[in-house]
Amino acid sequence: MNAQEEVPVGRTRPCAYCGRPVVARRPTGRPPRYCPPDERDCQARARAERLTARAAETTGGPAAVRQLLLDLTGRLDEAWEPVGDLVDAMQTARDLLGGLRDELLERVARAERATAEADEAKEAAHLARQAAETARDEALRQARDALAERDRALGAEQDAVEARQAALRTQQRLTAERDAAREHAERTEAASAAAVAAATAAADARVRDAAEEATRARETAAGLRGELTTARERLAEHAARDRELREELDRVRREAADRLAAELARITADADSRVQRAHAETAALRREHELRLQEAARHLGAQTERADRLEREHTRDRALLDRIKAALSGTTPPDTTPPPDRTPPPDRTPTGTGTGTGANIDGTAPDPTHERNRDVLAAVAALLAERSPSR
Repeated sequence: MNAQEEVPVGRTRPCAYCGRPVVARRPTGRPPRYCPPDERDCQARARAERLTARAAETTGGPAAVRQLLLDLTGRLDEAWEPVGDLVDAMQTARDLLGGLRDELLERVARAERATAEADEAKEAAHLARQAAETARDEALRQARDALAERDRALGAEQDAVEARQAALRTQQRLTAERDAAREHAERTEAASAAAVAAATAAADARVRDAAEEATRARETAAGLRGELTTARERLAEHAARDRELREELDRVRREAADRLAAELARITADADSRVQRAHAETAALRREHELRLQEAARHLGAQTERADRLEREHTRDRALLDRIKAALSGTTPPDTTPPPDRTPPPDRTPTGTGTGTGANIDGTAPDPTHERNRDVLAAVAALLAERSPSR
């Protein structure tokens, strides 16, 4: 299978001169109209035939139309080839720009990753520096403590050295004294052998005491060195114990914080539920209190209305009683015995006729007692008339 057969059908077109399939030489654009010049110079042959036909003036009829179409097609193909080249160049530039864009995006992504890694490294370095500073401070503190211990040990050792030097000075002084005593004894040997022996014994005793004191000083220095070693060991043990206690304290703090958070959440939930229940109970009590207030208001209104009615009746009765008292004031019990030599009048009811001075029919003066009794009866009748509608 050759290269032309491997190309898809959509990417080939027949040659306008010989009819053979022409393969597209670029990934975009239309295939050429003629065969390639390096294989078959079909385009030059077609152009030569067109020129020959024009020279022979073969115009008119289908042949002329066909030739005109061929000329137009050739011109279009010739004009399309630069356009195809331009399209190919644009596609190539687009591909290059796409590749450049992808490369730039990749560079930007790498730069962002590098920046993020640099930030992380910077943060890690900052944390490491803080940890190093903390460790340095702790080491400095421990070094200061060790220096203090060393200073104390050196002080003790210096005291031991000074004691040893004092013992040596004492020994030297005693030796000098012994030598002086010996010289004095030699000079005074003739004086007393017993005194020389006593002085020698005393000097030897002092020498022994000085030697013993020097030995004790050495033992004291050795003991101080041992105490220094023990103090250093205890300091290391205390440091380890301190670390263990700090770890235990951190664990206890975390456990206490967790327990406190859980207890606080439980107490908060319980308090919220109690507050909600209290709100509900308060609302229920408020509604019940409002209902009771409304009932009491209705009852108070009824009682107030009844009290007003009783007060009005009492006022009316008091007014009637006042009228009765006013009518009864100054009266005497009526005398039912008729007066002597006086006959009762046939009719004591006033008729409204007369002289207009209140005299009786027979012309006698009216009895004041009867007038008052009549006023009292009128007041009682009015009282009964006023009380009867209200009851």
